[in-house]
Parts: sequence; C-alpha cells; structure tokens
Amino acid sequence: MRWLFIAMSRHPSLPPGARVSDSDGLEANRTMGALVNRLLFEACPDETRATVQAHGRDAALDAAFGTLGEKAMTDLMANTDVLASVIQLGAYVDAQRFEALPTPQ
Repeated sequence: MRWLFIAMSRHPSLPPGARVSDSDGLEANRTMGALVNRLLFEACPDETRATVQAHGRDAALDAAFGTLGEKAMTDLMANTDVLASVIQLGAYVDAQRFEALPTPQ
C-alpha cells in the first residue's frame, strides 16, 4: 500500500503537498523491489517460470502487478478512516438527481 500511495503521489493533478519526498519514494522502491525479488525468485520461482513460459514475461508481470495493485487498493479502502472519508462524498451528491437516474430493467 505504501509503495502504491507513494507512486500515485507523483501524479501531476495532485496538489504539491500530496507529493511524497524523493528520498521516501526511493526507499519505497527499494523495499518493493526487494519484496518482488523475494516473491518471484525465492518464494515462487516455479510459479514465476511457469507463468512466464505460458503467457510471456510482460503479460506475467502485468498480471502480477495488477493483482498486487488491486489488493493494495482493497486494503486501503478497507481501513475505517479511509472508508469514512470516502463515504462523506455522499453528503455532496444530489440525492434527488441520483434517484432519478434510470435503472436496468
């Protein structure tokens, strides 16, 4: 989660105060690199090799990082403080207009 948040903080549409320092970004990348190396080459070398052989290196890494990103976002959103902040959005959505939207038959 930390690595994903730091990477997302680099997006130019976010305010400058949301940006994580370069040194924290570098440390997060080092830590994440060590984790990826451990998972791919030490904990799961047979699975890594089989997946790369079956789907190709790029597709295998895309799938692995996609799953990792989904898990990180799920864990972030499961935090009660984060969820409470997201739920507050409902106070600013026009409920009448939302209810008037068509629903599937």
